[in-house]
Amino acid sequence: MKVVCKLRETNMEVAHDKIPGYFEGEIQGNGIFKITVDDGKKYILDSKNTIFTSDKFLLEGHIANDQEFLGRAVIEICAFI
Repeated sequence: MKVVCKLRETNMEVAHDKIPGYFEGEIQGNGIFKITVDDGKKYILDSKNTIFTSDKFLLEGHIANDQEFLGRAVIEICAFI
């Protein structure tokens, strides 16, 4: 399932340099969330928690690229495409 997302919170010092405000991602059924940003870089969020509120759908977990663990992040699902 493809979605448009927003990085809500993170403990990564350079997160906003690497991940833009809004980006596309793909949710898979096994808790893995693939993130593709405009410049072609790819990241993976290993979702540990799924949070539903009255107006938000959030995924929280560990984020990494193909070379290193970057930190923890909370991502808001903004739209399904």
